[in-house]
Amino acid sequence: MGMFDHLKCEVQLPGYSFITDEEFQTKSFDSTMETYVITANHQIYREVWDYEWIENSDFIGGYSKKIENSYRREYLTELHGDIIFYSNKKIDGKRYDYFARFTEGTLTKMWRKEWDRW
Repeated sequence: MGMFDHLKCEVQLPGYSFITDEEFQTKSFDSTMETYVITANHQIYREVWDYEWIENSDFIGGYSKKIENSYRREYLTELHGDIIFYSNKKIDGKRYDYFARFTEGTLTKMWRKEWDRW
């Protein structure tokens, strides 16, 4: 399967009758386990944190830790094209890929397609 990014969606998805709080996976970006959000006003941003290295000889030499209060949103105002996102959750017994089309960082279209990979 490999790495992926997370995607949250604050708009209603095709096939849903409500706005879901489900977190989806996507490989449309850099697949570095980052989180992206499609906002209720049809914009998209990446959640950004600063990190510091914590030395620890018991844990492979150390680890990265989020720096408190360093959170910020990086809006993808130049994004132009489609992103694909998905989950393992079934709707009416089927799994779907979701597609979101962006023009200059603004969501212009969203649709779904039944999975053809399982």
